[in-house]
Amino acid sequence: MAVRTALALALTNLLLAGAMRLESETARNSGMVCCLKDEGTQLKVDLVKVLMADAGKLVKKTCILVAVPPESCESDGSALCKQRCVEKMEGNPVYIGLMQHKSRANYTSMQTEAHLERADALKQKEKVDALAQKALKDLQELEDLRNRTLVQRQTELQQAQKDFEDAEQANKEAAETLANLTSMTQEVERKAAIEEDQKQAEIEARVQEAHAKIDKIEAEKRKAEAQMREQGKSPPIECADEKYCCCSIRHNPVKVLTSQFTDWDECKNPKAYPKSASNGACKSVMVFCETCAALLCEDNGYGVCP
Repeated sequence: MAVRTALALALTNLLLAGAMRLESETARNSGMVCCLKDEGTQLKVDLVKVLMADAGKLVKKTCILVAVPPESCESDGSALCKQRCVEKMEGNPVYIGLMQHKSRANYTSMQTEAHLERADALKQKEKVDALAQKALKDLQELEDLRNRTLVQRQTELQQAQKDFEDAEQANKEAAETLANLTSMTQEVERKAAIEEDQKQAEIEARVQEAHAKIDKIEAEKRKAEAQMREQGKSPPIECADEKYCCCSIRHNPVKVLTSQFTDWDECKNPKAYPKSASNGACKSVMVFCETCAALLCEDNGYGVCP
């Protein structure tokens, strides 16, 4: 009889502990995380509500960086809370490095476009030179025609005089044509030179602007890295060389990706995620992790977490 009573009491305690643990896990998975996404042409910061393990998988797959928002706005997802997430991300060196990479890509694109425009200008100049050569050839042909006419009409004075006058007129028109073509050629060359100088000046201005942006970004990156070192926001020694880390974030044991997580001052009692853990345990990040609970919390994961 006493044995049966003891067994019944133990079974009741196990059922109560399971219910409390389910309730604790539900509460722990109701938080928000700041998520930095790469949308190709821009970087975007969103608030992601981690309600279940699937949301944790989404965070691991789509977020470049994650951070913990302030406790005061963890539940409402307001614009102010999102702005605070943006401010957190903008101070991170990885974020600054991504912005630097995009600026360099834009600079390369502008440089390629400038080379193409210069090539088009050179082709236009070649066309103008070809027209000038043709005009000179036409003038030579006209000169040859005048000479032949003078020789043929030498025996007939009147006709020769008329032919001479005609040839003089033709020569005058040819000279005017050549002068016009020469003037047009010079004008085209002058405009082409002005346009080339303007484009070169624009290219140099863009290059200087791009260098200034890159210098500014590098300075901000160095400043942010120095601030992180001073504020202790780099991974702790327990997790620095590990892919995953166990953290107690606001009394919630979670598994984080070391290269992705940034709020190390929120990580209490950090420990390296055990490599011996089974493949099926804690597949997601930033959600309740039973393996981490056993490492960080009292009573083998069932008690209070730091």
